[in-house]
Amino acid sequence: MFSSSSSESLWVYVAAILVIWFTLVNLIKSERRKLSHIPSLTTDLPLLSYIGSFQFLFSPHTLLQRGYDKYKGKTFKVPEIFRWHVFVTSKVLVEELRKANDDELSFMDAMVEIHHVDYTFGQEVHSNPYHTPIIRTSLTRDLGVLYPEVRDELVTASNELIPVSDTWVKVQAYPTIMKIVCRTSNRIFIELPLCRNEEFVKLNIDYTIELVKTGYLIGAVPTFMRGLVSNLTSVTSMTKRSEEP
Repeated sequence: MFSSSSSESLWVYVAAILVIWFTLVNLIKSERRKLSHIPSLTTDLPLLSYIGSFQFLFSPHTLLQRGYDKYKGKTFKVPEIFRWHVFVTSKVLVEELRKANDDELSFMDAMVEIHHVDYTFGQEVHSNPYHTPIIRTSLTRDLGVLYPEVRDELVTASNELIPVSDTWVKVQAYPTIMKIVCRTSNRIFIELPLCRNEEFVKLNIDYTIELVKTGYLIGAVPTFMRGLVSNLTSVTSMTKRSEEP
C-alpha cells in the first residue's frame, strides 16, 4: 500500500514528466521553426501556447475576429494542441493559395491530417482513393439522368420532415437538413427503400458526426496514443455495424 505522501510524490513526478515531455515536443517540432516568421495571435512560448489553443477551441469566432482586425492584409497563426493553424487575410495571398500546386499545398493531405483519416476511416481511403475519379467522371456525367430521382427524394424528404402548414411550425434546422441531405445522397448510391430507412439514416448521420469528433479527439493526444484512443471510441464498432449485411 502507498502512503498519502508517497502517492502525492508519485503524482508530482508524473506531472513533472508530462510537463517536460510537452515542452520537448514543442521545442523540437520542425513546424514551430518553419512558422516562426509568422506572427502568433497568442503567445507561442512552450506550454503557454496551450492557453491559446483552448481559447481557439472554445471561442474561435472572437479569436479570429481579433486576428483579422490586427493582421488584416497579412498572415497570422493560431495554436492548436499539436500544430499551428495559419490564416491569410488578403486577396493576393488567397489567390496564391488557390494557384498552388498539389505538391505544394494539398487539400486532400490537409483533410487527412486534420481528421486523422488513418485512425478513423482507415489508411486505404487516402492511399487508394478510387472513389474520387468515379465521382468526378461517372457520377458527374450521369447527374442529368439521376436528377428525377434526386428531386423526388428531396421533395419527399422535405414534405415529411418539414410538413406543410397554414401556421408557423417549429423545425430544428440542423438535424432536419442533415436527414434530407443524407436521404437525397443515398438515393443515388443505394436507392429505395434503404435510403429512407430511419435506422440506416441515423447510422449514417451518427457515424459522420462521430468521425469528426474522433478526429479532433485524436488530434489532442500524442502520436503514440492515437491508435489506442481510436479503439476506445465508438467509430470502430459503428464501422463494423455499417458493414454488416
